[in-house]
This record gives sequence, C-alpha cells and structure tokens, in this order.
Amino acid sequence: MFSGQNCKFLFDYQEVGQSSNTLYFNVRRNLEDIRRSQARQLSDEDNVRLEVLIDRFSAAGPLTPKNSFEMNYSSYAGIVSTIVTYLIVLIEFRTG
Repeated sequence: MFSGQNCKFLFDYQEVGQSSNTLYFNVRRNLEDIRRSQARQLSDEDNVRLEVLIDRFSAAGPLTPKNSFEMNYSSYAGIVSTIVTYLIVLIEFRTG
C-alpha cells in the first residue's frame, strides 16, 4: 500500500534529481564561460573536446519519479487485469 514512507522516498528521489540537475547546469554554464573567455587561446582539438563536454552536460534533465518506469501496452494490460480480478472478487463476496 502507499504509505508515508513511500511518499517521503519519492520526495527525496525528486530532490536528489533536482540537485543533480542543478549541478549539471552549473558545470555546463562553467564550460560555456570557459569557451567564451578562452576562445582565442584554445587549440582546435581543445575546442572540440570542450564542445563534447558541453554536449554531454547539456543532455541531462531533471530526475523525477515518473522517469523510473514507462507505461506501455503490457503495463496497461496488467492494470486492467488487476482491476477486473478485484471486481470479480468483490462481486463474488457480495453474492456469496
């Protein structure tokens, strides 16, 4: 069942995701500042490496509880079958 402890876990999970997202954002911003301030002093190879790092840190998004699972046909089929089973059990107890 869904309890207060589960709710706290989801809240903590969201908070950790947001702080990691903030760290990624700060790293990306610092790398972009380096690129702007040192553009003339960096070699072409260093510029390429810096671009790769900026791209890697740009891809990060916030980590949320909904990212932990993906809803697809098999998920919906499982949910529907559970609901149908529950309804059948309720009907059996009412009639029996």
